[in-house]
Amino acid sequence: MILTVLISTLSFAQIDINNGAAFGCGSTITLASNSQNISSSTFTWDATGPILFRKKGTTGNGSRSLTINGDNEVEITVKGTGKIFLKVTDTSQTPAVVNRFDVEINPTSNQLDPKFSVLYGKINAPDNIKTRSHWIPLNVQPGNPTNQEVIITDASPLNVAWFAQGGIVIVSQSNFNNPDGTYGAKVVIESDGTNNKGFLSASFADACTGVCGGEPSTTWEILKNFKPTEIFGVTCLRDNNLDSSKSTAYTVSDDIAGNGIFRWEVELLDPNTPASAIKIVSSELYGNAAAILYQDGFSPSNVGNFKIKIINTVFEDFPLIKPIFNPVAQTLERIITASPATPSVDEQVYCADATVGASLTVKVKNAEVNKIYQWSVVGDNDWTITPIASDGSIATITFNDTDSGILNVTAYDIAEPECKSAPAIAFINRLGAEDITINGPTCIQSNSSNAFTFTASPFAKYDWTIPSAITDVNSGWSVQRSGNILTLTPPVGGIPANSTGKFTISATLDTCNSNKTADYSFEVAPVAPKISGPECTIPNTNYNYTINYNGASNAEVVVLDDRNSIIETKNLTSPEDFVFTPTNAYGSFKLEVSTYNNRACNSEAVTKEVKVAPTTAISRVNTTCDNQITFTANATGIADIFRWEFPSTWSIVGGSQGTNTITLQSDGNQGTVRVFASNNGCEGNSSSLDVDPLRSINDITFSIQELDLGGQIFNVLVAEATDTLTLQWLYLQNQDDYDQSTCSIVNPSNIVPTNPQLGKSAQAFLFPTNRWFALQVTDPTRPNCSTCFVVDVTTVTRKKSRSISPKQKIELRKSLTNDLNIKTYPNPANDYLNVEIPLKEKVGAMALMDMNGSIVFKKEQANNKEIIDASTLAKGTYILLTQTQNSYTTKKVILK
Repeated sequence: MILTVLISTLSFAQIDINNGAAFGCGSTITLASNSQNISSSTFTWDATGPILFRKKGTTGNGSRSLTINGDNEVEITVKGTGKIFLKVTDTSQTPAVVNRFDVEINPTSNQLDPKFSVLYGKINAPDNIKTRSHWIPLNVQPGNPTNQEVIITDASPLNVAWFAQGGIVIVSQSNFNNPDGTYGAKVVIESDGTNNKGFLSASFADACTGVCGGEPSTTWEILKNFKPTEIFGVTCLRDNNLDSSKSTAYTVSDDIAGNGIFRWEVELLDPNTPASAIKIVSSELYGNAAAILYQDGFSPSNVGNFKIKIINTVFEDFPLIKPIFNPVAQTLERIITASPATPSVDEQVYCADATVGASLTVKVKNAEVNKIYQWSVVGDNDWTITPIASDGSIATITFNDTDSGILNVTAYDIAEPECKSAPAIAFINRLGAEDITINGPTCIQSNSSNAFTFTASPFAKYDWTIPSAITDVNSGWSVQRSGNILTLTPPVGGIPANSTGKFTISATLDTCNSNKTADYSFEVAPVAPKISGPECTIPNTNYNYTINYNGASNAEVVVLDDRNSIIETKNLTSPEDFVFTPTNAYGSFKLEVSTYNNRACNSEAVTKEVKVAPTTAISRVNTTCDNQITFTANATGIADIFRWEFPSTWSIVGGSQGTNTITLQSDGNQGTVRVFASNNGCEGNSSSLDVDPLRSINDITFSIQELDLGGQIFNVLVAEATDTLTLQWLYLQNQDDYDQSTCSIVNPSNIVPTNPQLGKSAQAFLFPTNRWFALQVTDPTRPNCSTCFVVDVTTVTRKKSRSISPKQKIELRKSLTNDLNIKTYPNPANDYLNVEIPLKEKVGAMALMDMNGSIVFKKEQANNKEIIDASTLAKGTYILLTQTQNSYTTKKVILK
């Protein structure tokens, strides 16, 4: 397609010719200028990208830059994206006029529709039987072309990227143009020298734009026409080589399986054998294995020898190239020899004298022509074999010992001496030989389904006598007698209970005039017992476990702990139960019980796993001020799960069900919390804790009340609560001595604390100098939960109630003063307090009272000088009350 684009001299703007499909990859475009003075102008063309100019009407690839005088037309073949620059110089004007223009070339992508082909053979579609993907044949036979060419063609130019994997390598790759105007890409591959197959991949894109067209890539499997080096399978094929389907298998090695496509053939070598006697069936995938199947009653011994072939068919379906790749070179043949049938001996049991030097003639029955027979001694008997017949079918045995034994005789074809038949057995019983012994199991488990054997010695043919309980057709036993071996197979599913017990079998030398017989006793153990009893136990509790002896007379119980160490062993006599008392020493135990009639033959042990429930103790760890209570459970024994029960109005706020610690949000009311501990599902007894209603520490009322102390009225500050709490007064000098927000002392030197009192009320004496008090309130059940108050006594309501009184009373007059000059020293005092009253005052009663109103010292007729023993009194602040003839007085005293 030729397109002409006029480049105008009227404008200096860029001219855009990108108009869609007009510039497809491979298009030829004519560019021209519409200059008015073509003959007097020079046209200079330059470009970027894959653009080459040539003068219109000429041939060749062109050049990147082109200058033409008096001709405004050039041609380009679009091969990609680029930019064109044009300079027009008009020399007809003075000075010369120069105009410049540029043009974008943006070709559209071609839709690729590639076609694939190979030089030898063809690209094969998968048949989903022997191949699973597209494949290409590759020759590896010497003397023939070994390269394979894979070609991609398309109507549009294209770029191809080739990738090789596995057993192939890339020799070369190239792109080319076809005479019909199409475009192509070719790769040459060859084998890497191994039999391994390979994989070839191609990714292709539009040559101009690099954009993928059609499928982005494709991959082929490369299969080789190599010849297998070996066929694996039986070379000497006997009748007993066949499986239950009358077949036998042949294969090639795994390293070449799947690297070619194989077909198997079989060729009978005996023309008298019908073709249907055997057939060959190959495996589906790649055909790397085959089975020889005998039909219509035929077997190796009557079919004879045959030839097996394996053919690599990679190139077989292409007759035009057979002169190049000879299919015969792909074929491996192997002769499979069929051995003669197992011969028969003239007598199955021969009797011979037991003396040293005695001899005996043995013979093959119906000896066949072209067969050779070989005799051999089984075991270590010292016998000499001398063939009499030329084919070995008759031989003389000379005995150099006195032992009985066995002979084997095999047959083979003269032409195939290495392919022998299966042996036939001849038993030699020596008259007057050594005593018979029998070896075999002494104790057989009743649940056994495996066969067990008894062997009589010496080697010979024996008659076996077996108890009717076993030979009875209804017993389910299977009996096989083979010379000196007796095989007993128990019934499917085990031996029934009525077939247990002690049995005796006998072996007697057969057909000879010997009366030597050996007996052998064995016992079938009782049927495995059953044990019943609890699987979850409580420590230190007796438990009975009942054992079903299933007809046995005794039982043995072994108790093992959770480390499989034996705790106890006890023998029981039916129908005694087993009693066991678990403890917390282990989390579980195991009972192993077997039964027996004869102590030497115990039944199979039956195991019962028993868990021991843990013992749990619950404790209260903490209670917060917002009524959150933490509980913990301590288990004795093994515990993996803890289950908690609590009032429905409570909720879990910490921990969780299953763990040994839990925090509950209570509603403040009374409740019971209970916990159960489990050991792998075995839950023990519960442990519980009753929770009393939580006290309210904020509901405090204050009042000033009158206290009658022996007729003298005192004013006291009283705090009253609704619940029993711990109350402690602090005497303050100033309001700021105590921080109510943090319940902390700011100035310790100005504060006198009283002793904490447990109850619903507390009182503090009012002195003329005291205005401020602090009260600290603590819940005794929640030591960390407290609050405090700072009280201004001038704001507290006064009550006339006299319900609060001290434990003791002293006689006081109606007047009370602090003006009396009473000396107390030392103050603070340690062990003794000295009190001095002026001599002019006549002293009456004297008392020492603590801050809670209790009289700790009292003297009715005191002296002006008294010594009070304070060594037994608690440290703290006290009030000294003194009665004189004229007044009452109080004074603070501190004991330290």
